[in-house]
Amino acid sequence: MKVVSQATTPKPMVDQTSRDLDRYCHDHYAALVGFLGYCTRDDRLAEDLAQETLVRLVIHWDRVAAMESPDGWLYTTALNLARTRFRRRMTERRAYARVVNEERRSSTESISTTELDLRAQIRQLPRKQRAALACRYYLDLPVRDVAAVMHCSEAAVKSLLRNALKGLRVEEVADNDEP
Repeated sequence: MKVVSQATTPKPMVDQTSRDLDRYCHDHYAALVGFLGYCTRDDRLAEDLAQETLVRLVIHWDRVAAMESPDGWLYTTALNLARTRFRRRMTERRAYARVVNEERRSSTESISTTELDLRAQIRQLPRKQRAALACRYYLDLPVRDVAAVMHCSEAAVKSLLRNALKGLRVEEVADNDEP
């Protein structure tokens, strides 16, 4: 007995249920994204949520297809996912704000009175001198880059820095002269 092998690839079996699901997803995707876009005011998030909703639809399709209103299930699920995402974002923001506030509090507590005095003196300088100091010494930019940032010449930056440092030294000397 001779066996003949066929080199054809098997055709996938696509039943009516799969076609119905495919048609339903295709027909509702744009409206679902639009609905979620209005709810979230974020088009990218709306697309993500719509896809997540359709994944859940695929998982529960047998049950949803038998419902009186599959559209109601679809949009309720989408809205619930959006609410969950919103609550998660708000929780993350509150947690982040707590962490940042605690870091600020602990960094403020560790700042010496000398540093606080210096900051107060810097705040008293003219705006351009403060900007030049911040660019040069806080950001550690070279004079050339400070000039580019401030839209002025390198000579002007050097002059601003010299005057700012001179102003800070005068304050320091005046403070040291007092008994």
